[in-house]
Amino acid sequence: MKYKLFFLFFVAIISTYGYSQPPKNMISRNRLPQLVKESFDAKYPDAMRASWKNENPNEFEVELVLENVTNWITYNEFGVVLFTKKALKEEELPELVKQTLQGAFKDFKVSSRKKVEHTTKGESYEMAINRQIEKYIVSIDPNGNILSKTAVLE
Repeated sequence: MKYKLFFLFFVAIISTYGYSQPPKNMISRNRLPQLVKESFDAKYPDAMRASWKNENPNEFEVELVLENVTNWITYNEFGVVLFTKKALKEEELPELVKQTLQGAFKDFKVSSRKKVEHTTKGESYEMAINRQIEKYIVSIDPNGNILSKTAVLE
């Protein structure tokens, strides 16, 4: 009995520790470059519950909800916006993008849709698609041209 209680206690401690750790690449606001904070605060002074990630050395991504829609904004270390992403519903996709998905990826299920506005590359649409064990991130321009298809490894 004593060993069972010890084991349960041990499992509870390990589980709590695992859930209390921040997700990989998450950073706190106080570790952001000052220029990033200033740029973000100037554009979104009333933003609540913004969460920050640092996946690339000089890029800082914030996830926040604006008007009930999830948005992602990526800044460089100087506070310049590199690109933005906005979650979309299926009906918000342009018709040519829908046609490409239905043609080139007809056997795939679309699990997420985002509109991407890149400061140098322009507008595109990014979708997470999957079929059985295959998972991809697909980028399509507004004219329905496939820009990229990247396998997602788990």
